[in-house]
Amino acid sequence: SSESGDVSLATISVRNLYYEGKSGDLSVINVTADNIRFSVGDGKFEGYNLLANSTSAYKSNKGDIYVDGCDSPTFVFDSVKGDINATLLSPKQIAARTQSGDINIPEISGKYNGNCVVNTDSGDITIKYVEE
Repeated sequence: SSESGDVSLATISVRNLYYEGKSGDLSVINVTADNIRFSVGDGKFEGYNLLANSTSAYKSNKGDIYVDGCDSPTFVFDSVKGDINATLLSPKQIAARTQSGDINIPEISGKYNGNCVVNTDSGDITIKYVEE
């Protein structure tokens, strides 16, 4: 947990990884866990190579959320004003909603192995897959 200030986490293997920050930026790389939950408040979140066996949840108020090379059976991305940009390792059934931003997501393929729910009030949403 962090009130402010930037935080970096690297190479973690745990059952549950939960982080809550108020305003600092958070950068995370190489995480394997059953459940991952990051909430960064007004800060920006960057995550690389984050693998969850069950659920991954990413939340922010104003900050952008950027994840690359991540996978999980269930993804939840939630931001009030930030952009959400995710590159996932495998296809998901995606439900994306924004009130005033742009949505750019892959077409639903016949084969997917999980769900991805994306909500933002005014940010843009971009989801793609690594192999694209």
